[in-house]
Amino acid sequence: MANWGSVSTNLAYLLGTWLLGGRASYRQLLRAIGVSYGPGVLLLLMAVPFARTAFFFVAALWVLVAGVVAVREVQGFSLLKAAVPTVAGWYVAFFILPSLVFQDLA
Repeated sequence: MANWGSVSTNLAYLLGTWLLGGRASYRQLLRAIGVSYGPGVLLLLMAVPFARTAFFFVAALWVLVAGVVAVREVQGFSLLKAAVPTVAGWYVAFFILPSLVFQDLA
């Protein structure tokens, strides 16, 4: 999760600070997004066979909402403007990277 969070931070920094005119430093974003990935600990509960999908979606959505709020607070954006870089990083971290990393395991 730590590397996936840094990918989200990189995207949020590039999109939010450079393209959307945010005011946060990379370090501030890394700290805020790192804290927002805390609910990702719920992904450990995916070991429970009958509730695997439910735990994934709860954890993923919780991380997304926490990330949008974190980027909004740190960058000084509106909620919609904060959602743009956050959703991009969240999508890469939760869907693209796992499919690349675990493609040989399936």
